Amino acid sequence: MATTAVEMSAHPPTAPAHPSQSISISNADPTASQSQLATHSSAAEILRQVEFYFSDENLPNDAHLLGFAGVEGTNPVSLSLIMGFKKMRQYRPKTAVRDVLRTSKIVEVVDNKHIRRRKPLSVQPTVTPRIDPGRYQADLGRLEPHLTKNMLKPTGFEPGATEGPITPAQFEKYSPEENILVRLETAVNSFNANRKMHQNTRAIFEKLMIFGGFAQNSHMFQGGMNKKQMKQEGMDKEEIEQATAHYGVTEQVTDAYWKEFEEGEKSTWVVDFEAIAKAFFSSQFLQWFDWTDAKQVTTAAQVLRNFYNYLTVHPVCPEYNDQILAARKVCDLAEQELPKLAIIDRSLPGAFNSACSTLFGGAFANVYISKEAKDSWGYGADNVGLERDEAITIFMAGLASHGTTEQCEKASKLGDVKCLSEERMGLEVVAVELPSDTVKETYDFLRKREGYSDFVYAMGKLVCKRWDIPFDAPLDLPAFMMEEKADKTQRFEFLVEAETLAFCVPGMKMEAVIKELDLGIKWLDAVEVVYPTFHTWLPNENIMAWKEPGPPTSWMKRQEARKMGLPEEGEGEDVAEEQGDYDEEEPD
Repeated sequence: MATTAVEMSAHPPTAPAHPSQSISISNADPTASQSQLATHSSAAEILRQVEFYFSDENLPNDAHLLGFAGVEGTNPVSLSLIMGFKKMRQYRPKTAVRDVLRTSKIVEVVDNKHIRRRKPLSVQPTVTPRIDPGRYQADLGRLEPHLTKNMLKPTGFEPGATEGPITPAQFEKYSPEENILVRLETAVNSFNANRKMHQNTRAIFEKLMIFGGFAQNSHMFQGGMNKKQMKQEGMDKEEIEQATAHYGVTEQVTDAYWKEFEEGEKSTWVVDFEAIAKAFFSSQFLQWFDWTDAKQVTTAAQVLRNFYNYLTVHPVCPEYNDQILAARKVCDLAEQELPKLAIIDRSLPGAFNSACSTLFGGAFANVYISKEAKDSWGYGADNVGLERDEAITIFMAGLASHGTTEQCEKASKLGDVKCLSEERMGLEVVAVELPSDTVKETYDFLRKREGYSDFVYAMGKLVCKRWDIPFDAPLDLPAFMMEEKADKTQRFEFLVEAETLAFCVPGMKMEAVIKELDLGIKWLDAVEVVYPTFHTWLPNENIMAWKEPGPPTSWMKRQEARKMGLPEEGEGEDVAEEQGDYDEEEPD
């Protein structure tokens, strides 16, 4: 017979029974009346037993009850649970027991269904709380009532979820003699069928599959029958899984893969799990999801990690195990970097660069909003620029701390400072230089002695080099300018607050607009997009939106005829057809 941890606890110390069996006033709530204290014939025993359960002597040593009450012992515990303990089963009814517990100085009644300690435990627990997963789901449903029972069921994406041992039938599904496309298609649909996906996890998994060369609903062969009806028709689990397959490899991928074997040409499609993971987290995820939300990042990483675990436990493609393990590490890296990237995205270009932009005709010039308007709900957390006096203070503090004597002297007449150039470019962080002690002392001096206000913060340097934006439009520039842009040794230094630099990692990338003053100072006028260190661009980005072109329409024919100097009426079309310029038949 099973015995709970509570029943294995020591018995409470036996107190001498009072002749009248009434509850002593010293053990009761002082506000309780005598009629409230006598609601049960065994009130003294009930009170003594329950108070013992929650006492400093028992609760820290009771793993089972501690799992409900929490490490401080103050979480609400169901009264029904307490009344289910062996020593409490004799006391009925529940309402009378509840009324007795209202008189306790150790516990209190919560919402008529739960009780809890009035004060946290005064000693540390000696055991690890034992938490039942089923109870966790029930508590979650109570705390978040909008979640239905179906939504509270295990999904397979929980952090501690593991893949159980596979059966011989599951092992045989992935014969090494089968080509990789069939094995991957089988694995994706099996994974999908064995996971309970909610809206968020479903969206992430679907984006990953589409980006990786799969299409949705391509193998819907159930003929109007549901799974239950298929089972009644005698179909086994594997046949039902195939009939209800939700994903299939696209025709473009299949054609590209077999081209190497059938036509002897190099395949234009390759299996690369690591590249897909990198490109997904640095492109698709940033486009389609709120990547600035750390919870969303964790969910996405868990979905991908769970899928890769499935591929390694099942012998889907052992020849690519190294790639899969590398892709799983990308999930860990994304969880580390994307929250930092979100802070950088909100913080850049930073105060000094915004000050330069305000003073010298950049993106922040003439966008300052008064304090009254800045506090209104309409602007929220938007960057509403700097007041000119603030911009001058920040700019001069930056020059005093990092500039030369010549630069400071020339900048004393701001009207004489000119902007020489502007360029949009890709940048890659190569180094982060935090402010030195000398720089910190200079900023402290300026704040204290010169009266600079608290909006002037110590700054370090963000050191970058050129980065070729892989999907950018080609440039048509003179050769000497192209050579300059191809020079990856050129360094760019930007003054940025130390608080922001703490989150910058060498290898992170950005698309930005850079301007230069005749002082020899470059600044970030605008930061358009930021990318993690593992940013990868794949042709999948373009192929996903590509569609097979259809036959030319009538207006296309007219435009082509006009270019060729042919009549635009019917006879022109006849001439074009005779010349073989157009084919009216549908393409194969």
